[in-house]
Amino acid sequence: TGSLGDIARTLASNLEHSGLHPEFTLDDGAARLPTTVRGTAARVMQEATTNMIKYAPAGSHCEMQVSTSGSCVHVHAQNPVRRGAQPAGEAEAPGAELTSGFGLPGIRERVALLDGSVEYGAHDAAWCLDVRIPFA
Repeated sequence: TGSLGDIARTLASNLEHSGLHPEFTLDDGAARLPTTVRGTAARVMQEATTNMIKYAPAGSHCEMQVSTSGSCVHVHAQNPVRRGAQPAGEAEAPGAELTSGFGLPGIRERVALLDGSVEYGAHDAAWCLDVRIPFA
């Protein structure tokens, strides 16, 4: 998987090349995550970035934060959403694929395997994704 810092730099570059203004913040604990949790966090970050590219208005500010507290990692992503555009969630048709082939339902499934939680939706004209994954 590589380090989450390296992944964040690559994803930020992808967002910049797509005309967005990313802000990634990772705390020091992100470097010490177990491999399985780090891999899932990386996939969450990739899917959030894919959705930002697909749904955020050109030139908008997009945020991604990865923080650890105790024995839990929290991935938070937030971006403005173009009017009428919204990432698909549970209502997504079976077999439907987003560009990354992972999608929000896939995030929920993968995070559930690690006893984590996922919340997403529109809040105050912004799309927010919050993922929490416990680790030993």
